[in-house]
Amino acid sequence: MDIIGTALVTFFAALGIIGSVLTILQFARPDIHETFLLRVPTLGRIKFRKQWDTDRLTQRMRKATREIAILQTWLPTLNKDIPQWAAIAATTHFRILLMDESLIHLRRACREVFGPPLTDANLQALTDLEAKCGLDIHVSRYQVLPFGPIYIIDQQVYFGLYLSHTDSMMGPQFRCRRNSWIGKAVTESFEKIWQHSEENRRSQLTAQHSAAERHVGGEFAPEAPYKRYCDSCGTYLKYRDVGPEGALLTESYCANANCPKHDQRVESDHVS
Repeated sequence: MDIIGTALVTFFAALGIIGSVLTILQFARPDIHETFLLRVPTLGRIKFRKQWDTDRLTQRMRKATREIAILQTWLPTLNKDIPQWAAIAATTHFRILLMDESLIHLRRACREVFGPPLTDANLQALTDLEAKCGLDIHVSRYQVLPFGPIYIIDQQVYFGLYLSHTDSMMGPQFRCRRNSWIGKAVTESFEKIWQHSEENRRSQLTAQHSAAERHVGGEFAPEAPYKRYCDSCGTYLKYRDVGPEGALLTESYCANANCPKHDQRVESDHVS
């Protein structure tokens, strides 16, 4: 009993000393918890940085082999990212969600400094890159309010916060595995917004195309008896001759290689 009692006294004395040291450190350094997390960012399932490291993020994208999916207001580092994306164009699929113009005024409401939107410049740069490198990229515009920027690179998920007073890249950066609980939640949020944005895009295209087809010479004519856009993907249909040379017999088809109805006949006997 004496040995056990001595051991217990020693154990509790050690706990008391450790508690005293921690208390002193807490008063001396109120930010000790944050500092510890920054010094040892691998603790737990979420890694944390006080501010986004865009250089490291760009380097990580260079190593992607399957997919890069991004949700942002616009892409602030695109000029720096383009060479990296070009290098992996043959193996990587890109999905980009950019904020719709109708929401930009909400993002700038509490900001003292707000640079000009880069959306148009982003779209032009991505179009040029797609044409030059054959980049497999799909861009959509979202009209919802996400919690922050999202970068999904293969099995890694990076995310942040849309702070009201400053740029999101100036705020905290979090990183986790895609198959972790938080990784699955962030990925699901991205997929929901992507689905919603694509449905909106198709609805808007359908409405615009219907109006354009009815409008002839400044007046509205009856609905055109043929389709101009693929029902599956919304791509503008192309036409090819199917009859003998000189005959006005054509058929429409979808030229989008990624569409389930690629190269299938849509309608015949119509000339656009």
